[in-house]
Amino acid sequence: MYNAPPVTYAVGRSAVYGWVLSLVWLAGAGSMGLWCYGVDSVSWRQGLCCLTLLVSGSLAYLAWKNSPQGSLHWAASSWVWTGQSSHETQGQVHVRLDWQRGLLLHFVPVQGRGLWLWVSVSTQTTRWHSLRRAVYSPARMTTKLTPAALRRDIPNKP
Repeated sequence: MYNAPPVTYAVGRSAVYGWVLSLVWLAGAGSMGLWCYGVDSVSWRQGLCCLTLLVSGSLAYLAWKNSPQGSLHWAASSWVWTGQSSHETQGQVHVRLDWQRGLLLHFVPVQGRGLWLWVSVSTQTTRWHSLRRAVYSPARMTTKLTPAALRRDIPNKP
């Protein structure tokens, strides 16, 4: 079996993530609009809902605006995330969503909080297949599995 080739992939703000946040917010705005249209008089409840809608829209925009940007590097044995501060962090990558033209990855560093990375084919078309191979390639084993090694690990039954 061949290992995935080394690849460096640029990660930026995802248009898909922006669209998902926008559609969820618009669904809430539409529901609120129908509610306000259906009542006889607008009261403090509708005002509070409108305020909540504005705050949630602002938070969604900030979440999209502050989404991680940098590069993800696969070096045939480990993943390295380099953020905008040029600080390199080693970790593992787990695929959480795959829609063929995009991936939602969860980068779990050795220390610290994990990052959610939205990557898409439109960022770097020529490296997309290399990234997908690297994401789905199995980790290398540090020791060879031999029948003798397997027998050592199996406890004896009485």
